[in-house]
Amino acid sequence: MEEIQIFCGAQMKQIQSLNKRISELQEKLSAAEKAKKEVTKNASSTLPIASDLSVLEDAKTISQIQLNMLKEMSFERELTTDEAKRVELYNKILKDDSTTKDKALKATVEVIKDADLLRLVGSDGG
Repeated sequence: MEEIQIFCGAQMKQIQSLNKRISELQEKLSAAEKAKKEVTKNASSTLPIASDLSVLEDAKTISQIQLNMLKEMSFERELTTDEAKRVELYNKILKDDSTTKDKALKATVEVIKDADLLRLVGSDGG
């Protein structure tokens, strides 16, 4: 009976120390998540594209944002092949000049005299 009590006491101490360790690790994890959110928040607030958002087209804006996110990831770890391909694609979108040129619209315009307009309106029956 005495051995069982000693064994139970030892197990209880082990459980208490493990619970304490779990609590410490959870606190560290929550502190790290808060720090990551702050870094992300600060990085996104200092983006150089913030003032240009109204000027850029949607594709270019998205490309700049995604490139910034991939850049932040590259500081932490090596990019995967898929992520590297996305970087290449976003760079192509940003460097594409065909979307930034003004495209002329072709329209066929016919000048109609006032008398002809009145005749057209009168022939409608209204």
